[in-house]
Amino acid sequence: MYYFDNAATTAQKPEAVAQAVYNVLSSGTVGNPSRGAHGYALKAYGIVLQAKDDVKALFHCGPEYDVAFTHNSTAALNMVLKGLIHPGDGVLTTSWEHNAVLRPLYQLEAQGVSLAFIASDSPGGALQYDTLEERLTPRTKWFVCNHASNVTGNVLDLPRIKAFCQRHHLGSSSMYPRQPAPSTSTYPMASSRQPALRAISRFAGQAGRAASSSAAMLS
Repeated sequence: MYYFDNAATTAQKPEAVAQAVYNVLSSGTVGNPSRGAHGYALKAYGIVLQAKDDVKALFHCGPEYDVAFTHNSTAALNMVLKGLIHPGDGVLTTSWEHNAVLRPLYQLEAQGVSLAFIASDSPGGALQYDTLEERLTPRTKWFVCNHASNVTGNVLDLPRIKAFCQRHHLGSSSMYPRQPAPSTSTYPMASSRQPALRAISRFAGQAGRAASSSAAMLS
């Protein structure tokens, strides 16, 4: 069987994932992380911290970044978008975005955020990169983009978007590609908003420490 709906739910879980969850649930020695100073809680918290370090290594993050575990991508997107974007800000995004991005953006638009879209060509769905500059306004502070369309499969030209964001000092967010990243890669793509991103990462990290040890093992 070939399963192609991985963007929604991965049906075939790796055996290592199931084994990691089982090991935690059956060990009898793993407690609730950050809920106590006894050995079981500390062991659980150690697992969470190790998982965070593993994720940071995967993303080539520096020591100034933290990792927050959330229930799912939708919760994470809402946390970042609503935590960083404020009334009066301008957001540039694409016609490729998932509802998990569009719905919070529309909610923010109703609160005074300016929203502009980069359209895509029909029928192929390629993004109209030549309109990037003209969609920019004095209010634009953020570029929100999906690395690949979950509808057409088109892949975003991230180096071009990164250069655009850096040229105009925009904060940006994107998904992490599944293909290996070069050792020089850093995320997020633009640097002008990194103090704010670090702040939300620290805030999110505090909330993420309440994640269950079994969820941590999934990483």
